[in-house]
Amino acid sequence: MAKYLQQVEISPSTHYGHSNEQKLTAETRCILFALNINFKRNVYSKFGKVVIHLWPKEFLTKKIHPIPVYEYDSMSNVAIVNVGFSIEKYVSCKKISDRNMVIYKILKKVFADLPAEFGLDGCIVNTHLEDIRKLDFIYTKISSRKTWSRSKKISARLKYVFDSLGKHLYVLIGTKGDLTEREILFRDYSTYEYNNIINVPAKLVFINDQSLKFQPKDNFYETVIIDLT
Repeated sequence: MAKYLQQVEISPSTHYGHSNEQKLTAETRCILFALNINFKRNVYSKFGKVVIHLWPKEFLTKKIHPIPVYEYDSMSNVAIVNVGFSIEKYVSCKKISDRNMVIYKILKKVFADLPAEFGLDGCIVNTHLEDIRKLDFIYTKISSRKTWSRSKKISARLKYVFDSLGKHLYVLIGTKGDLTEREILFRDYSTYEYNNIINVPAKLVFINDQSLKFQPKDNFYETVIIDLT
């Protein structure tokens, strides 16, 4: 059995219909990414992965062969929590902030009351979850390392923003002697477009003081020329 929790996943039932299933999966990627990045080796657990499987409520309450609330698979190191959920409650929310709160409440409730078989203190997970809520469910990563132009007058560093709409890549441009930086958005990835760009090593290379290149160290992602003017 695992010693630490590594990942929390939300898996909506196919019974919700493809478009609803796809919508919920895509829009919850940000929350789960921001949550999972906190775990590493600081949350003790008998299972490395917890899957929250969302079902139409009747699947958990039917008299013949109801789906159990908890399932354990020690071989695959996964614990499953089956939750009865009305997809209409989610898709009827017009604002993405309201849909985020629906998911937040599901996660909070699941980890507030886990059985002993998990060997997991859900309060720790909910503490991380509360921190994410305070940031409006937006994950931000800013590089501490600056790249300087050949003239040594212009600096640049990367900023990644991951929200429910997708991943947004910025370059922060500084000028020698000025403490402020201006922000230039140079790439958007839709939340429906699954990728790992935030974790891919990348570098910025100045062409001149007016432009630079964003070069991911993975051929799957394209090089981007960024105009600084």
